[in-house]
Amino acid sequence: MKKFFYKSYKKDSKKLRKGRIIVTVILIVAVIKLLITGIINRQGRDIRLETSQAYLDKISNEQIEHPKNIILILADDMGYEDISAFGSELIDTPNLDRLASEGTVLSNYYAPAPNCTPSRAGLLTGRYPVRTHAVIPFVDSKDPMFKAAHAMMKVTNTLSYGMEEISPDEILINEALNAYNYKTALIGKWHLGFKEGMRPNDHGFDYFYGALYSNDITPYEIYRNETLVVEAPADQEVLTRELTKEAVNFIKNRDEESFFLYYASPFPHDPAHASDAFKGTSEAGVYGDCVQELDWSIGEIMKTLEDEGISDDTLVIFTSDNGPWFEGATGDNRGRKSTGFNGGYKVPFIAWMPGTISSGQSLDGLASGIDVYPTIMDLLDIPLPEDRLIDGISMLGYLNGSQSEHREELFLFNGKKLMSLVTNDYKYWPIGKDLTGMTAAPAAKGDFLFDMNLDSKESYNIVMYNRDLADELRLKIDEMNKSLKLNLRGWR
Repeated sequence: MKKFFYKSYKKDSKKLRKGRIIVTVILIVAVIKLLITGIINRQGRDIRLETSQAYLDKISNEQIEHPKNIILILADDMGYEDISAFGSELIDTPNLDRLASEGTVLSNYYAPAPNCTPSRAGLLTGRYPVRTHAVIPFVDSKDPMFKAAHAMMKVTNTLSYGMEEISPDEILINEALNAYNYKTALIGKWHLGFKEGMRPNDHGFDYFYGALYSNDITPYEIYRNETLVVEAPADQEVLTRELTKEAVNFIKNRDEESFFLYYASPFPHDPAHASDAFKGTSEAGVYGDCVQELDWSIGEIMKTLEDEGISDDTLVIFTSDNGPWFEGATGDNRGRKSTGFNGGYKVPFIAWMPGTISSGQSLDGLASGIDVYPTIMDLLDIPLPEDRLIDGISMLGYLNGSQSEHREELFLFNGKKLMSLVTNDYKYWPIGKDLTGMTAAPAAKGDFLFDMNLDSKESYNIVMYNRDLADELRLKIDEMNKSLKLNLRGWR
């Protein structure tokens, strides 16, 4: 009996030692993998604060001969067909309709990314979001689940480029205008950094009133500059009215200075909200009511410009950061927010400036949110930074009718990945198995080519009949990927 127990003990000890060895090996492999992931994840960071400051110092000695005011209005998660000027029959938006009829509409405009943080980064810098380190939505919350997830990402080195904010060496529109003594404000949603030192005032805005993140992240709080003024949970039903009041007051209290107002509404991002005055006013539920109240808000801003006598001296741009999420209409586009299909990228765009932007014009040339930055700089005759690539192209000539065409092609990113290349006529996906769109994604392997003139819903692959064109577009994607690997930030 004693011998039997000894043999059993010896056998169990061997199993235990073997198990410990296996566990140890797994842990070592996991640690090595995390270290390698961390190293790879940080490749391309290459932050150069000194070159950004040198540019701002240089242009601060200049003067704009005929300064213009700029109002950039950004809806959150609004679909291509969520306003009546772009085809909605359920939502009435008379103020946006007026802007569209008196200004120029772009029907083939792509947001810089199919979700919020990278899209905002591309809009404010004129660069592909991947260059700015802002490639996924930054998340910060006192909610235990979010805090744990964020902490885990930091420990495991899986935060993109190890960053928690847009790269501090990026030059935002407002920072360039600050150098020219413009008064600048962000009213609404920031979503490009949460901690102290990463907020709007730290990135060159003179004034900030709004939230640091999306309205579905708890607790939802409102800041005035660095001070928390509305503790969680903020009453989102009155939020559009509060933001409107702030925007109007900013314009009225400008002290005759030229100004840049970035009005980044947190709506109609889910959950949509509307005040009592707008509840039940649309035929599209609360979402539609929310959009109609945003339209009212824009009307109040336009009325203020007229009352102040500065309409002709103000460029107003309206667009959305990406396509709709749970609710909203994508028009004739496949997919939704966060997908690689056009439903996530194609959004309404209106530019309005009497005497400068053509009136009653609708253009179908290819354009992008990264083109807004160089357009504003071109209007104001401010030189672009020369130390970095600006991927955007000025739309000014296209918008005022002096140019018949705009850009020929555009790379579409989703996160770090270069998803596809779109031209005025085609959209090319290099690898079918990487198509995104959740359950709507094509399951077949191989590349995809869509004829955007005949097949805007991206439903039929014509690559087998257009192999030469597909290979030409694939080569351009390969070259772009190679250039990003060698010089992600686009330094010159």
